[in-house]
Amino acid sequence: MIPISSTAIIIVTFNGRLYLEKLLPSLITSGIEQRQIYVIDNNSKDDTVTFIKASYPDIQLSQPQRNTGFAEGNNIGLRKAIDDGYEFLMLLNQDTVVTDNWLPPLLSTMAEEQTVAAVQPLLLLYKDQKRVNTSGNVIHYLGFGYGRDSGRPLAELNLTASPINYASGAAVLLRAAVFKKLDMFGEEMFMYLEDLDLGWRLWLAGYECRLQPASIVYHQYEFNRSIRQVYYFERNRWLCLLQNYKPSTILLLAPALLLMELGQLVYALKNKWFLKKIISYFYFADPVNWALIQKRRRQVRKIRRRSDSEMVEMFSGHILFQEINSPLLLYIANPFFNIYQKLVLIFISRDV
Repeated sequence: MIPISSTAIIIVTFNGRLYLEKLLPSLITSGIEQRQIYVIDNNSKDDTVTFIKASYPDIQLSQPQRNTGFAEGNNIGLRKAIDDGYEFLMLLNQDTVVTDNWLPPLLSTMAEEQTVAAVQPLLLLYKDQKRVNTSGNVIHYLGFGYGRDSGRPLAELNLTASPINYASGAAVLLRAAVFKKLDMFGEEMFMYLEDLDLGWRLWLAGYECRLQPASIVYHQYEFNRSIRQVYYFERNRWLCLLQNYKPSTILLLAPALLLMELGQLVYALKNKWFLKKIISYFYFADPVNWALIQKRRRQVRKIRRRSDSEMVEMFSGHILFQEINSPLLLYIANPFFNIYQKLVLIFISRDV
């Protein structure tokens, strides 16, 4: 049995005082010591820092004095925890709340096989604790990510410990040695889909991501709070595609990607996100950013143990996300892109 003391808890905060009033007591009650908790405050304008210093003085607090985003903020805490000798690293969003005995099942899953590098608890909605936030995240082969079983009643599901495409960054236990090997989160992503990128790279490198539903964490998740960040979702989706697929795979996917882009532009126009979508393209007009993409591609080549064929076959051809389901998506887009995925698998290279 892996002891709880082997795990560091990493929490990135931004104006999170009200959230921490729920999260931190739940951690302490579950047996986590203050010194195991690393908080990275992204220059909060509320009294987050004052609250931590006064109420939890032994927490490992870092203050970058600027908003480093989710990716770099977590990297700051992760590096400190790794330097302090922790074998396992638990990322928690500031708007999560843990339950009793939440960590041991995750550690037990890690102990089963060395190839398991990321384990996600079952995330339930804090405001409706009988409904699922995500039972493990899904990667669409065109780069989208979404929470499996989002919004579904827990009573309808028969969940077991099982492989998943990627673990939600809201709550995930990572194996420190593997995470360090993969060169941390891509800090250029700032926020959103950095967890998808990590999960993709873990599978490419020969490791596994798993769900452990015996561990339950509540999430004060709000779809509308996230979807406003269209720029990061769209830009980072393309970063994941360009950095993790081989050029030959991107070429095979090009017609589907183009069609999806046209659909995305129409959807963005309808929902008043068009300008943000267009602005996301400008990132790729800068040669400096292309140099960074090439650097990431070289890093992926070094760790690659699985082929794009294996990855595309593992990914989904459907987007099944309750918050954005529509007849056009369900009855036209999903069937078309699912068929396209099957055709791609006929021609895609099976070479690692």
